[in-house]
Amino acid sequence: MIKKITMLIVGGLLCLYFSSSAQYASGLKIAEPVPDSFWRLSGLIGKVGTGVNPGSASSLADYKDKLLIIDFWASWCVPCVASLSKLNAMTSEFAGKVAVLPVSQEKLSVQLPFIAARGWKLPFVLDTSLSEQLKAYFPHLTVPHQVWIYQHKVVAITSGESASKENILAVLRGDKPVMHEKLDAVDFDPSAPLYVNGNGGDGKGLLYQSAISGFSKALLNVKNIMVTGDPLRPTRLFFPNFYLARLLNLAAGNSLGKEYIYQNRLLIDLPDALTGKILPPASLQGKIEQWLSVNGLTYNLQLPAGVSKQAAYRYMFDDLNRLLSAQGLICRIEEVDADCYSLEFINSALPVPPALEENKVEVQEKLARLLGRSMQQHVSWLRSQYKFLPCTIIDHTGFSGKLDLEIDLSKLDLATLQASLAKSNLRLRLTRQRVSMLTLRQISPAIAKKEGGRDE
Repeated sequence: MIKKITMLIVGGLLCLYFSSSAQYASGLKIAEPVPDSFWRLSGLIGKVGTGVNPGSASSLADYKDKLLIIDFWASWCVPCVASLSKLNAMTSEFAGKVAVLPVSQEKLSVQLPFIAARGWKLPFVLDTSLSEQLKAYFPHLTVPHQVWIYQHKVVAITSGESASKENILAVLRGDKPVMHEKLDAVDFDPSAPLYVNGNGGDGKGLLYQSAISGFSKALLNVKNIMVTGDPLRPTRLFFPNFYLARLLNLAAGNSLGKEYIYQNRLLIDLPDALTGKILPPASLQGKIEQWLSVNGLTYNLQLPAGVSKQAAYRYMFDDLNRLLSAQGLICRIEEVDADCYSLEFINSALPVPPALEENKVEVQEKLARLLGRSMQQHVSWLRSQYKFLPCTIIDHTGFSGKLDLEIDLSKLDLATLQASLAKSNLRLRLTRQRVSMLTLRQISPAIAKKEGGRDE
C-alpha cells in the first residue's frame, strides 16, 4: 500500500510521497546506458477512455526506438497533473517519435476514473508489478519524476516543468537539453531511523538529535559522554545502558535542582511490577547486569555548540517524559509527605564552635574534614556521600553561620555517620514531613496526551 503525504514546496513543483514497499537503491543515472533487461520488462499498458480500458500486455521494447519519457505521477499531485496535461496535448505533434509513459503507485480504482475524467490519450502503465519494477530502475521520493530515455541512454532525470516542446526537439536533434537535474535522496528509507546504518547520509551535518533506545551489548564498555556549554563543540549527553530511574535523577538533578540527583529524592508511586522495570530491585545486591539487559535504556542527545548544562539536561528530562507519557506515566516535582532524615542539633542550647577555616574539604583516607562551610553545604555533601540512605537529608538546624565537621568514613553506614555528627552536637532524626520530591506516577490518558505533546 502506498502511504502518501502531500507537501507544498515553493513554486508548487514537487509532491512528496513515501512508499512502504519501495526498494532504496541508486538506480540508473543520467548518461548511463539502459540495459537490455529494462527493455524486456512487460505488463498491462493501455489508453484509458470513458469505457475504462484495462489495457493490454505490452513490452517496453515497443518504445526502444523513440524518445521515451517515463513520467512518475500521482492524482493528488497538482504539478503532476499539469505536466501530464501538457504532454498529452503534444502527443499528436510528435507521433511516432516520442512516447510518454505515465506510471503511478496508486490503485487502479483511483487512477482509472481520474484519467478518464480528463480525457488523456496517453498509454498508462496499469500493472502494479511493472510500476514497481520501473521505480526500482529509477528510485525517487518526490513526484513529478520524469526520466527521458533516447537512443538507449538516460538523457535526463527531471521534474514536470521540463516537459516542453523545446526540450523534446533538442533531444531529438541530438542536442543537450537545458533541464534542471532532479536529485532525490534515494538512499533514504523513511521507515527507518535517520542516519542509522547510513540511512540518509553520515550525519555529519547533524544539528539536533535525541534518541532513546533499549539495552545495547555493544555499548557495555562505553563511557558516558557529557559536553555542555563549550562554544566550539556540539553539546552532547550520552548515557549507555542506564536504568530509567537513574536517568530521571540525572536529568532532574542537573536541570531542576541538585537535590533531585539522588535516588532517595525520587518517589515512585507505581505497582511493584512496573517499579521493578524502572528501578533495580534491592535483592539484586548490586549485580544488575542481567536485569539491565532487559530493562536498561541508552539515551543520546546532540545539540548545537554552546548550550548550557542546565538547558541540555532539561531537554533530556523532557525527552524522558515524552517516553513515559506514551506509557501513561509522568515524572515531575511535587510537594508530598515523605520520610526524611532531619538534621538537627541534639542540644540547641549548646554554642556552636567557630569555624577554623573558610570553605575547605579535606579527605584523608577514612576521615573527611569539612571546614568553614554553611549548613547547606554540609547537607549537600552528606547527600552525595550517603546517597544510599533510603531517605533524603533535610536541614532543620536553623543555623545560618558556618561550622566544621569531621566525618568518619571507615564505614559508610548510618550508625557511623550518627556517631560522627554527635561529636558536633548534631544528629539525623527520621521524621515525616512535607518535602519537595521528584515523583513518578501514572496519569490519565488525557494528561498523557498533553504531556507527550500530541495535542491535535
